[in-house]
Amino acid sequence: MVSGIYICHWPGRGLEYSRCEVLLHRSYHNDVPSAISVASMFSQAYLALEEHERGPFIYYKGVSFISLCAENDIMFLAVARRNVSALLAVTLLSQLQSLITHYFQENSRKMGNEDLQHYKGLTRDAIVDNYALLFELLDECVDFGLAQVTDFNILKEYIKMEVNMGKNGEICDHDSGLDSDLPSAKRKLKQAKNHRKSLAIRSTHNQAVRTDVINDAAASYINSSIVRTQVSAISWRPKGIFYPKNEIYIDIIEECEFLYDLETQLVRTNQINGVCSVRSYLSGMPLCKLGLNEKYISQVELDDVEEEFADTEFEGNQLIVASEEQDDTEKKPKLMKVPITNVQFHLCVELSKVYKDNLIYFTPPDDEFRLFSYSVEQQRRKRAKPLLTVHPIYRVVAKANKLQVMCSLFTNFRKKLHCKKMVVRIPVNPAFFPLDNSNEHNFRFKCEMGEVRFSVDSSEILWAISDLPGLKKCVKLMAEISLSETSHLSAELFSEAFLGKPFLGNSNGRPLGNTDKTWDDSENGDSTISELDKYYGVGQASSSVFKHLQQSANKLKHEIAISFEMPLFTYSGLKVTYLRVDEDTMKYTCFPWVRYATRASADGSKSGLQNTPAAQFRFKLGPSNFSVI
Repeated sequence: MVSGIYICHWPGRGLEYSRCEVLLHRSYHNDVPSAISVASMFSQAYLALEEHERGPFIYYKGVSFISLCAENDIMFLAVARRNVSALLAVTLLSQLQSLITHYFQENSRKMGNEDLQHYKGLTRDAIVDNYALLFELLDECVDFGLAQVTDFNILKEYIKMEVNMGKNGEICDHDSGLDSDLPSAKRKLKQAKNHRKSLAIRSTHNQAVRTDVINDAAASYINSSIVRTQVSAISWRPKGIFYPKNEIYIDIIEECEFLYDLETQLVRTNQINGVCSVRSYLSGMPLCKLGLNEKYISQVELDDVEEEFADTEFEGNQLIVASEEQDDTEKKPKLMKVPITNVQFHLCVELSKVYKDNLIYFTPPDDEFRLFSYSVEQQRRKRAKPLLTVHPIYRVVAKANKLQVMCSLFTNFRKKLHCKKMVVRIPVNPAFFPLDNSNEHNFRFKCEMGEVRFSVDSSEILWAISDLPGLKKCVKLMAEISLSETSHLSAELFSEAFLGKPFLGNSNGRPLGNTDKTWDDSENGDSTISELDKYYGVGQASSSVFKHLQQSANKLKHEIAISFEMPLFTYSGLKVTYLRVDEDTMKYTCFPWVRYATRASADGSKSGLQNTPAAQFRFKLGPSNFSVI
């Protein structure tokens, strides 16, 4: 039982002088102070903790704070005096965030932005301009601090208030109306209006027709079956839904969490986080049956699998061992069974049928939802090879003050598949290599496919390939970068650095990569006079921010990260083998669509799965990858 829910805006969260602003709140009990006092107490408690201690649960002066960070510096905060269920409070905040996002996205679609390219997400201006809608949602979702209804498909029939949108279909921004009188803005408004008219005429989007809605004038009335939905056995789907064309879309999306140690040639992490998303455009009350080529969805026989692989140890290069065993098994084709674990089902799934028949029986909610999520530990499947492997070489030419980077990328997937939007991030740590940016020709790159750039702020070589086919078994990259100093570089230095020594510096005791004579912070303070000297070039002061950006990248990890998308393929091999839709009343024919995709992220900042951290595909560097000649 929470005492209040707050939606806050906190830019620069974690900084000393940042301010937590309460945009709106709803109090359910009188045992908490005012909203300003709550924000002040929470910010004090949050900033008093170390960075690694700042979690979603904070207890301060007898008050429990449960927080959930959203996009664009938005934070959902629940406050309680009593002992509440932590998991229930976090789930409530997550559902509120998803509900508000669904409302904003739905209105963006109504304005004609089907691709949501103008949707800016959950912003401060969007929340401030839609106070009335958000208060209505909070009143329906929470009563006396207890969670009630948070399903978007149900609440959209209750609350029909429109979101305050901009004229171009964007969520209102305070600066959006400043240029409305310009001819270009008027022309854009006219084009958007004509585009919406053409969508209304030529759109093939499958729209639902409710039996209780007679015409457009009656669209504001509530479907009578909605009132009975909450007390019925199927509370997630109202009656009276009709589609002229009955379709169901199933997307199985997997994200790869992979870490390979290039020094020890061992696979440290190889796990898959998958989700099955469904978009249902079905009439009536259908019953869907879904079968997969998995083996242990009920986890009855999972203990035997763990015992089978518990005593298995691999020697040598695990990638080579896996490739040899895979070649032997290719001669003996057999039906593949995927041992998935940690399965979490949607409310609509009948669990008794899952354990009994090993089939997923469900009555789907209307529109989009997540049917189930799962995990697959690829380390137990010793014949599974990684999709991509990297062999990097860092060579320092001391006489020429050059750093040569050679990177070979190998593909291990079928020839018919394609790897899309691939970006390889190769780190060039400024703690080792002080870069010389005096000339633009000091950075030279050459690759067989794609484009190569150098990111100064992250100190990484970015190798982007838009489409890598499976036919291309190996592609190579070569880079040559000029260094300002190489006297401190040696094989012993790389060995000591990768062994985790606490101090890393050159012979003068200064951090590597800072060879400037005025390295001391007292001499290089960011005062107003020094900033003006840099801007106007007084005393040969440089206005370049290259060194400052390099200093901010000193905490760079010694890992090569790869981000990619691979359509029509699942890394675990999970496939839909059986799908059937039955509706006893209408007995219509359904059109099913199934799509597969595999993804990986390079920085872990964005994920395609809801409430799941992004999986990273990484290769850890070692001393053997560096040489000095």
